[in-house]
Amino acid sequence: MPGSQHVFAPAEVAVRPTALRAPDVIEAGAVYDADNKRITQIVVRDLADTVSDAILRALGDAGLKPVAIESGDAPPAGVDFVIDSTVESASVEKRFAAEETIHGKTFAMNASLKIEFQLRNRAGKVMYANEIDGREHEPPKPVGSEVFLPLETDPYESLSVAMSRAVGGLIVDPAFVALMPPLHPGAPPEAR
Repeated sequence: MPGSQHVFAPAEVAVRPTALRAPDVIEAGAVYDADNKRITQIVVRDLADTVSDAILRALGDAGLKPVAIESGDAPPAGVDFVIDSTVESASVEKRFAAEETIHGKTFAMNASLKIEFQLRNRAGKVMYANEIDGREHEPPKPVGSEVFLPLETDPYESLSVAMSRAVGGLIVDPAFVALMPPLHPGAPPEAR
């Protein structure tokens, strides 16, 4: 996500495993034909682990030093913050239309992944809490008379983009940014 890399000083942040509000296997949506008949059910497995990995990677890319800890564990010495996350919802639908172009059947695809984040200090006090809903829509909306081809055609890839946007949304959220050590002390948040 733009503005989410190399923005913080290298402080250690503990990250607990992501929780799910749903079962481990999520029926996230489906692919439908032009007659609105379901072609394929979209099932997502191991979403909590995938989101945890994405959070650890995004924090590291932002300049922090993420440390994975187990649920309920106290943060190790030197760690000032702990991040908890919960996947609130995950959905993706791909609907084919009757129209065809030289590129194949046209379709519309929408994916969403909502994550609740909490940042706590060492004492357990919640310093930041927010639900961030990452979304991906295909094909991109036309700009003027210019029509764009889809960037993603696979529903799982579309859901992955939505996850990246939700996780990246944490890194660029001004309320989160204000709590993290800036890479350039003294710079206003928008210049970090």
